[in-house]
Amino acid sequence: MTPVLPYYQEKKVTAIRADSQSKQNMGAGCLILFFSIFLIIGIAVGISMLNGEQEVFPLILVPLIFMLVGAGGVYAGIRSWGKSAERLAAIGTSKNLLPFPLCSATPGKELAWNLSSRSPIAAGVGCLVIFALIWNGFIFNFAFQIISRGNSGMSLFMLLFLIPFFIVGLGLPVFALRMGMSAKHSAVLEADRELVCPGEHMRVQVSIQRPASYKNLSIWLVCQERITYSRGSSTYHDQFIVYETELHNTGPMDVTVSRPYIHSFDVIIPEDAISSFKSTHNEINWFIRVVGEVNRWPNFTNECFFRVASPQVIEEVKWQTKP
Repeated sequence: MTPVLPYYQEKKVTAIRADSQSKQNMGAGCLILFFSIFLIIGIAVGISMLNGEQEVFPLILVPLIFMLVGAGGVYAGIRSWGKSAERLAAIGTSKNLLPFPLCSATPGKELAWNLSSRSPIAAGVGCLVIFALIWNGFIFNFAFQIISRGNSGMSLFMLLFLIPFFIVGLGLPVFALRMGMSAKHSAVLEADRELVCPGEHMRVQVSIQRPASYKNLSIWLVCQERITYSRGSSTYHDQFIVYETELHNTGPMDVTVSRPYIHSFDVIIPEDAISSFKSTHNEINWFIRVVGEVNRWPNFTNECFFRVASPQVIEEVKWQTKP
């Protein structure tokens, strides 16, 4: 849906967009600069090792890890250059003009909107893999240096000292794999609208296509408040559940290729529901949470966000009825 704004509001929105884009460009520039240091260090150390007389393998893995991390960070910074935070969060939508939390909804197949999940699983897995590469690169390089010195008592003590670090290094990719596995069985949630008034209802469809055996699948309507406050020189982040109610509970079930899980229902927003909004230190979010308990597989949680606005706000902005 495209909002129709008065002229003075359009000028304000344009200024906000320009400021947001300049901040994003500054962040992208810092990202490029930071990871360029990794890339330069990796290239320099790699060249010096290749030109030296010492054994190259497996020490060459350390500069290679730095080069991979640096190149990936530089590429991410270049990709985000020239795009505002709103643009990156909601490509292809124009709903970032309202003073509400951004909804990265995309056109749906069965209903009007596909409410994408904010669960940062892919980003979390990527960060874990990068950290695991750097961690294991240093630890294994250190262990190789100790072993090359001989079988002295001090070398044996240092190797025993490194055992907890080896365990952490091996546990990081295992944890990343578990996170990736939990994202494999995710739900797709579509709705006929992504902006709702208190007291109104919206049509929702939850579908799961990947075959699996479930202990239970529950669907919840949740309103959550996030606050940020400072105490002394420390900054704290808290979140509280303002409203929560269970919409559906399947119990044990099996999802197969021929029998995917598809469930449609109406969600009624409470008449006294607080409107969605976002400020520097406070944020109110409404979302539908899908919790899947899978047999012999990590469980998953999808939080699909939408926005609640008062009738006065919707009347002022004059929302069109079609996406």
